[in-house]
Amino acid sequence: MIIQAYRVESHRIPLLEAEGLPPAPVPVGVVQFTGRSFEWVNNSKQDEAAVNVLMYRSPLVNNPALGHLTWRAKPMNLDDESLGPPVFAHAEKGYRVWLLTIP
Repeated sequence: MIIQAYRVESHRIPLLEAEGLPPAPVPVGVVQFTGRSFEWVNNSKQDEAAVNVLMYRSPLVNNPALGHLTWRAKPMNLDDESLGPPVFAHAEKGYRVWLLTIP
């Protein structure tokens, strides 16, 4: 089924100016808000909420190269069947999380 969710990617900073273009983004995870718990979050702030939810679930959160300071979220329509079962789902808080990169 097609769902609206937030894909979170790490946008790393090039280590040297000689590298030129920034490295390609690394997928970190997908967050879907499923319940009313996040209705209070302004649409423009839901990307920040997605990053915050993932910060408590991803083993990459403190990684020096791929950590949360480099994360950006963008809304997307995704097929949840292609993602498989969520790694974390919290019905009361209204979100599901899929981790895409495991170190």
